[in-house]
Amino acid sequence: MPLLQKPRGAYKKRSEKGFSLVEVLIALTIFAVGVLAIALMLDTSIQYNSSARLMSEATEIAQYQMEKLMSVSYHDAELNEASSPYGPNTIGNYNVSWTVQEDVPMSDMKTINLTVAWNDQGAGKSLTVDAIKQ
Repeated sequence: MPLLQKPRGAYKKRSEKGFSLVEVLIALTIFAVGVLAIALMLDTSIQYNSSARLMSEATEIAQYQMEKLMSVSYHDAELNEASSPYGPNTIGNYNVSWTVQEDVPMSDMKTINLTVAWNDQGAGKSLTVDAIKQ
């Protein structure tokens, strides 16, 4: 037997079937990062949805109150500039107030400036609606 002869099977290739532990760990890490990103997206989506709901409610309240003010007589006490500003009146979590300016923009007209204010995730928000009554 020659001295430099290789032992049998010393350099046989291993079978490459299956996954190594490193490959599985890398795949799990990528999957975990993806799941966390989706969770953050859901949280942000819920916050924006909540803000949109509050804005819709504020818009409904502003529309209701403005229609109520527009339906009263021109000389009604609720549209008296001397008593302005009115409110805040609380409707649920919303504060409604309005001011009246007489003879603006022209004589025999009243400008009504209505504001609905609320708290959204610790930040004060408001919606302002203007109307002119003859």
